[in-house]
Amino acid sequence: MNQEACTSIRPSRKRFSPEQINEVLERYQKSSLTQKQFAAEEGISVATLNNWLRRRRDASPLLSQGLLEVVAKDRAPRGRYRIEFPHGCCLVLEEGWQERTLRELLRILGSA
Repeated sequence: MNQEACTSIRPSRKRFSPEQINEVLERYQKSSLTQKQFAAEEGISVATLNNWLRRRRDASPLLSQGLLEVVAKDRAPRGRYRIEFPHGCCLVLEEGWQERTLRELLRILGSA
């Protein structure tokens, strides 16, 4: 019995630097695509995207509690704040707002 030797050729996997992974995750957060759609567009598997998202969440105690990191781009005028959310909404607080009002708004937005 003569059996031919079979050679399996697997395409090499693309390696991503931590910076590239962060860029991909930022694009995903800003997109309105499902994980499946986004992964297909990026040429990665859904499992890879999920692993990256999980690692990012696990690395940040704030994210694992459902909180987002806040980065101040510019100083707001005294008493005026603009909060931009990843899904495109923004919240503008004019002078005179009360802390309990902000807490209630953030609670509502967090449950949406």
